[in-house]
Amino acid sequence: MKKGSKKDIITDMLGDGLVYIQLDTNCPGVDVPKEFKRCSSMGLNLSYAFRSKLEISDFGVVADLSFSRKSYVCHIPWKSIWLVRQVGTTILFKEDVPAGASPAFLEELPASDDVKIAAGEDIPAPPKPTFSRGHLRLIK
Repeated sequence: MKKGSKKDIITDMLGDGLVYIQLDTNCPGVDVPKEFKRCSSMGLNLSYAFRSKLEISDFGVVADLSFSRKSYVCHIPWKSIWLVRQVGTTILFKEDVPAGASPAFLEELPASDDVKIAAGEDIPAPPKPTFSRGHLRLIK
């Protein structure tokens, strides 16, 4: 597995499209709507296509997201993120999984998903998609 940071991985994945993250809402620095603070964990979708504020920094992620049609600027430090998922790839940061959360849902992921478990600084880089030439051709 390639060494990297959550910041590098999420930045790369966002370049490819929608990214799902699972985070610990009780981690210091997390700011999400108060109704979600009661849960030990929550999932969020991030994308540059949302046309709202999305900043990646050394702090973590700052994103203007919609909850029940109401906008809320969420602050998500890197330490709070314990799972990152994009179609075909799931990365679990085992050391950051909160005590109240169960990654049992990993068993429900599609068999086609490449599930990686990161330990410490040994964080896998997301695989780059491979494209093959299609079998269809243009007929005039």
